Amino acid sequence: MLKTMGTNIVHVGPLGSGHSIKVLNNLLSATHFLATVEILSAGMALDIKPDKMLEVINTSTGRNLSSEYKMPSFVLNRKFDSKFSMDLMCKDVSIAVELVHELRSPAFLPGIVSQIWNLANAKGARAYDHTELVKLYEDWTGQQMVKDDT
Repeated sequence: MLKTMGTNIVHVGPLGSGHSIKVLNNLLSATHFLATVEILSAGMALDIKPDKMLEVINTSTGRNLSSEYKMPSFVLNRKFDSKFSMDLMCKDVSIAVELVHELRSPAFLPGIVSQIWNLANAKGARAYDHTELVKLYEDWTGQQMVKDDT
């Protein structure tokens, strides 16, 4: 049955493990997206264009799916249409944070990440695309993250 849904099928453990890795993966995705937004915001405060920063980052050790794909495909072009809602990201992050706390696993970032995502979610409609988290930082900095057309 799974083979009809996709080709990359990995048995990760006992019943429930698939759900756990899904929310933990989305927590990691939320974390690197947030970190990428914060770094680009800092660079913009130094008058460095976000697309120029991404050009360097994506050929360096800081690259990640958010810097390579999400920022150019959904943020800098202002499309915000990744087809994954802010509400769903917040839900998965919240579940992952609960899981990490239940396990008493040493993890300090998930709580902070969850708070920032929930703050962004509270500012907009729950139908917002998760890539619109950047708008929270744009409000704070007064600078819009766009591709440099010069």
